[in-house]
Amino acid sequence: MAVLAFLINHNFTPLKILWTFSIYLESVAILPQLFMVIKTGEAETIMSHDLSVLGVFCTLYLFNRIWHNHFEGFFDLIAMVADLVKPSFYW
Repeated sequence: MAVLAFLINHNFTPLKILWTFSIYLESVAILPQLFMVIKTGEAETIMSHDLSVLGVFCTLYLFNRIWHNHFEGFFDLIAMVADLVKPSFYW
């Protein structure tokens, strides 16, 4: 993720690189939790509720980003791609 943040960012400044890294990291942060659920073959009730709510949140957040992109005219490709990747892990 850090290498990707250095390669693909808006400006090559420390703040923009850190922001880009945080966006990339946020999009894949759930993977260790999902791998553990797959490895054990079962999830506790609270874990399954947590994953479900996070999936709904990420999907709604994507719709929110699309709404703001359309009505405010601000389009950020890095954030949009990361927001498209996030819900795909849940569904």
